[in-house]
Amino acid sequence: MRTVIVTGSAGLIGSEAVKRFANEGRRVVGIDNDMRAQFFGAEASTKKTRDDLIANVPSYEHYDLDIRDASAVAELFKRHRGHIEAIVHTASQPSHDWAARDPQTDFRVNANGTLNLLEAAREFSPEAPFILWQIGSSQTPFHLYSVNALKIGFVARKRCRGPTMSARRQGKFFGDFDLVFGTPGIRLKFGSCAGATYKQCRSRRCRSKSKLTSMTPNAVFTCIAEPTNQLLEQSARLLMSIRWFGGSLAQARFVLGCTGPIPRAALELFDHYGAEVATVERYDPTHGHSNKIALLGSPILAGHDIVVLLDCDTVLVQDPARWLNPDAVTIKIADLPTVSLVELQAVFRHFKCPMPSARYYHELTGDACLAYCNSGVMIVPEKYRQRFASQWDYWNRQVLAAPETLCFNRLHTDQVSLALALENSDIPFAPLPPEMNMPVHFETYPPAWHTRDPVIIHYHWLAYSSGFLKPVSLHQCSRRIEAFNARLRAEGHTDSAGSLATSNSPQLKHSLASTGATPKVIVGTGWWCDNKPHDWTIGSPVAQSVSFFNLWYRQVMQCLNPLCIVVTDSAAPEKPDHRLFTNIHWIELDRNYGHANVLRSGRIRTKYSGFTRAVVNGAMYALCCDADFYVFVEQDCLLYGDDLLNRAVADRNDDILLGRPTEGGKGLNGSVAAPMLQNALIIVRRTGLERFIDAILGAPWTDGEISPEETMRRRMPPYGLIGIPFGRSRPIDFKEPNFYVHHLDDNELQRFLSLIGVRLRDQEFAFQRQRA
Repeated sequence: MRTVIVTGSAGLIGSEAVKRFANEGRRVVGIDNDMRAQFFGAEASTKKTRDDLIANVPSYEHYDLDIRDASAVAELFKRHRGHIEAIVHTASQPSHDWAARDPQTDFRVNANGTLNLLEAAREFSPEAPFILWQIGSSQTPFHLYSVNALKIGFVARKRCRGPTMSARRQGKFFGDFDLVFGTPGIRLKFGSCAGATYKQCRSRRCRSKSKLTSMTPNAVFTCIAEPTNQLLEQSARLLMSIRWFGGSLAQARFVLGCTGPIPRAALELFDHYGAEVATVERYDPTHGHSNKIALLGSPILAGHDIVVLLDCDTVLVQDPARWLNPDAVTIKIADLPTVSLVELQAVFRHFKCPMPSARYYHELTGDACLAYCNSGVMIVPEKYRQRFASQWDYWNRQVLAAPETLCFNRLHTDQVSLALALENSDIPFAPLPPEMNMPVHFETYPPAWHTRDPVIIHYHWLAYSSGFLKPVSLHQCSRRIEAFNARLRAEGHTDSAGSLATSNSPQLKHSLASTGATPKVIVGTGWWCDNKPHDWTIGSPVAQSVSFFNLWYRQVMQCLNPLCIVVTDSAAPEKPDHRLFTNIHWIELDRNYGHANVLRSGRIRTKYSGFTRAVVNGAMYALCCDADFYVFVEQDCLLYGDDLLNRAVADRNDDILLGRPTEGGKGLNGSVAAPMLQNALIIVRRTGLERFIDAILGAPWTDGEISPEETMRRRMPPYGLIGIPFGRSRPIDFKEPNFYVHHLDDNELQRFLSLIGVRLRDQEFAFQRQRA
C-alpha cells in the first residue's frame, strides 16, 4: 500500500498532513515521541492529538520514535521499503529561547535528526520526495550550528555570527544533500502556520507579499446553475473540490451564478466554503446551456486577471495554475464530433463567414475539425473577457435564430456559436489539453488515456445522490476520484442518499438523517426505429426518432442515476451510436418481434412482443446484478424531476409498482385511451424481481391474445401504484415537481423541452432520411 512517513505527526502541521494523506487513501506512518512536552512543559504535550489520530484515522500507524536514533529510523524505513511514496519532515525544536538554553539538544534534534531521516530515505526510498517543512520567520533559529556541505562526505560545522541561525542555512544543508545524492526534495517555509482550528483566510482578502503569492494567478472560478437540487449539488461538489485540491488557487474567489433563488440550506453550504452567490438572468428560455454566456459577460467577475468558467458537473483534482494562460483564451477541442465538420462548414457558409482550415483534431476519433470546443472548461483572460463574451453572444443569438434547414444538434448551439466566435475573432486562442477537461463518461478510451493524470474531471452524471463520485474506467481518474470521495467522507458525509445540500457534516451543522444506502438501479428499455409512420404510433413521431434517444437518455440519467441501461434492440434499421453513451448495454435481437398490435393482426406469429422481450431482458439483467431496483422506461417516455425514484416509490412497501390507470389519454386513431394500467414506467424492487419475471413468462397466452398491460393486471398482484402522475393520462400539469409523460404530442413535447431548457425542435431530429 502507498505509504507516507510523517515526522512530528502529532504536532500542528504534522497532524494535518496525516489527515490529508490518509483521506487520499494512503497509509500514513507517524513518528512522534512527544518532545514538545520536554521542550515546553506538560501543557504543550501532543499526546491527545496522537491518541485522536490513532483512534480516528484507520490507515495511521504511530511510532514513538526519536529521530536522533539513527538505527531506529533506518529500521523503520527498511520495514516499509518499496511502499514509501513520500517523507514529510515536520519534527523540530522551533524556539529561539530554548535553542539558546540548550544548543546541543537543539542541534541534535534539528540537524542530526534531519540527517538521519535523509540517510534512511537515500538508502531505502531514493525515489520518494523528501518534504522539509520549516516554520518561522527568516530569522527563526533552526539550529545554532549549520550543516553547510556534504560534498566531501562529512558534515562541516560553521559558527554563526550571533546567538541564532538563519533558516536559510538549514535550507542550504537540505539543498546540498539534494545536489550531491540526488534525493528529490521540497523545502516549504512559512512565516506562521495554524491548524484546522483557525479559520482560513481567503486569498482575495490576503495581502501577503510572499513570492508564492506573487507567482499565483489572480483568478476567479465561476459556474452557473438553475436552482434545482441536482445542479446546486454539482456546484457544491465543484466548490469543495477547488477548496480541497486547488493548491495555490484553493482559496481563490468562487462565484456561483444562479438563475433564481436557492434554498437557505444550500446558501449556508456555499457560504461555509467561501462562495459568492449572484443572480444571473436567463439567457434564453429555450437553451439553458447558453446561460454561461450571460455569466461570462457579467461585471461581477471583474477585478481578476483570469476567469475560469466551468460546467457544474466538473471537479478540480489538482492545482490548475500552470494552465492559466494570461495571453490567450484557452478551451479544449471537443473529444467527439457531436457537431460534424460538414455541419459546421454548412453553418459557416450560411453566415457567409470565411472558411477556416480544419487544423485541429478530435481526441477520441482523430477526425480533423475547426475550433469546435467543449465549453465545460474555459479560461478567459480579463483583458479579453468583455470582448470575447460580446462576440460569443452575437454569434449565439444568430445561431439560435437560424432556420430549421440548417442541420445540427441544437443541444450544442453554444458550442457552434463558440466556434464561430473563435474563428472570426482576433482574440488569441489555444487548445487546452485533455487533462484540463477530462471526460470520464465514455465506455472505451485509447490506452494512452489511462496514464493521463487529470487536473479537472468532467464527470457528467457519474455521481451518486449522496455527493460521492462513481467509479470510472480511466485509471488515473479513478485514483483522483477516490481521493475526492475520501475527503468528502472526512468532512462528515456518508455514502447515503442524502444530498450535499443536506449534509450531515458537523462543520455545516446539518443534522438530517441519512435515507439509507445509495440504491443500485438498473434501467431497461426497448428500441425500434425505422423512420416510417405506423398504425400503432400515438403522439408525435419525433418520439420514435434516433435523436430523441439523446433527450430520453439525458432525462433517465438525471432522474434515476442508474448503474446501467439495458437496451433491447429489435433489429431496428435506424439506431443511435450507443458507443457515445456511457453505462449502456445494447443488445440487438436477431429480428423484429413486433408490437403487440402487430401480433394481434397476425402479421407476426410469436408469443412475446418486442416490448415484453425488452421488459424481461432488462429484468433478468437486474436480477443477475442483485439490483435494488429495476426500472423499465419505454423509449418514448420522458421523466422529470429530482429524486424521482424516491418520490415514485414514496412510502409504498410493494415489490412491484405499475402506472396508475389511464385517465383522459388518447388512444389509437384519436380515440379515448382505455382506463388500463400503464407500463411505460415500471418499478420493481429486488425482492419482487423473480415474481415479476415468472408472472410474465408464465402467462399461457400470447401478447397478441392478451395485451401486456392486461397480463400484468391479471398476473402481478399484489402490486402497488407509482406515486407520480401522468404517463398517458391527460391533462399534464407541467408545474408538478416529478412526473413521467408518454405519447407526447408536438405541443406537449415543446412545453417539456422549454421546461428543461433544451431547444430541440421536431425538424431537427425526426425522420432523418426525409430531411436528408
